[in-house]
Amino acid sequence: MYAMGLILGGLSLIAKRINQLTLLIQILLLFVTDTLSKTSPSSAISCIIPLTVGNDIARKSVSNIAISYNEWLMLILVSMLWFVVGSVVFGMSSRYARKNGLLGTY
Repeated sequence: MYAMGLILGGLSLIAKRINQLTLLIQILLLFVTDTLSKTSPSSAISCIIPLTVGNDIARKSVSNIAISYNEWLMLILVSMLWFVVGSVVFGMSSRYARKNGLLGTY
């Protein structure tokens, strides 16, 4: 989820006013990641968001259900992938903002 913050931070460097977009993404994530309620099988889109896998692991941990190594591995790999993507997007946005003089204006 840190990587999504980096991506939104990079977008805010360029666009400056993304409050509504941030709110829409938060609401969308509540439903897509099974945070509000557990649905039956998770879709492929929700499996690539680290919050979904983390929620499943947290639910199993609280319920004293065994957590397999594959689930931990999936959480680590998806989180690392998102972190790399977020860092790259933030770096590109930062370079673009510095190059075009967008950092000193609001």
